[in-house]
Amino acid sequence: MSIYQVNHRMYRHYPRLNFALHNTEIPSIWASITKIRIDLPRKARNISISAVSLLILLLVSGTIYTLVNDHSSDKVTSVSTPSATTSNQVIKPVQPAANVAEGVALEFITSPVTRGSQATIEVNTNALSSCSITVTYNNVPAVDPGLKTQAADAYGAVGWTWDVSQSAPIGTWPVKITCIYHGRSGVYQANLQVTS
Repeated sequence: MSIYQVNHRMYRHYPRLNFALHNTEIPSIWASITKIRIDLPRKARNISISAVSLLILLLVSGTIYTLVNDHSSDKVTSVSTPSATTSNQVIKPVQPAANVAEGVALEFITSPVTRGSQATIEVNTNALSSCSITVTYNNVPAVDPGLKTQAADAYGAVGWTWDVSQSAPIGTWPVKITCIYHGRSGVYQANLQVTS
């Protein structure tokens, strides 16, 4: 088989490859192979150029990102610690504005409670609000010196402790707290469970 036949056969099987057909020696075959030109469609060529450009852009930006982050990690950040004088400072409460809404939130209640023991409830509201409490057993309000109207402290905390009577009925009973601040009121109702 001659060199011409080899080149002709390759050209027939690979028509998009342009070989110089020479009827010469083997070195001329290598010379013709190095001159191979692959004709790609325009769309494929544009996609491959875009992909290569994007790859180069990602490599460059990744390198820059790594260099910037490596240099920023060398910086020492100082953390300030509170001094002894700041830890002894007392946080002073701020009086709420006169037009602020009144609300009541439960902080603590002793429930269930047995007859003959003490029950306690604590709520949080606006500072210096006037708060009243009503405990009702079987539609009858309880009477106890601990169930009197009180003013919330400067932080808005207010609480009551009262004796649950030995004759208090067993069951779950409502405890209603109403707080008033500059004519606005807030109500909270909790449930007190009385057991034997």
